[in-house]
Amino acid sequence: MDDLIERLRGYAEAEDLHVDERATLLEAAAALEAAREDAERLAFLASEPVVEGFVGDKKDIYDYACDAAEESGRAVPSEADMLAGLRRMIDTARKEARNG
Repeated sequence: MDDLIERLRGYAEAEDLHVDERATLLEAAAALEAAREDAERLAFLASEPVVEGFVGDKKDIYDYACDAAEESGRAVPSEADMLAGLRRMIDTARKEARNG
């Protein structure tokens, strides 16, 4: 993803671009960089025992990771399953917060 971000920034330096095109390319690069940083944050949270669950959710991160592992035919969650579990746990908490 770093290569794509740098290419977008490089394209934005072209002299024949309209100011709006340049702004759009730089905005896209910044958005991708923010998304990459968020993905790195999620990966860190999934790999460290920092967040185990949310109030009101009966399942914890390991339960969600086990679900992901089982769907992939594994008995034991992998690192990728822990990340998927964290995403699922967050999505569930967000859904519950929206529905009150």
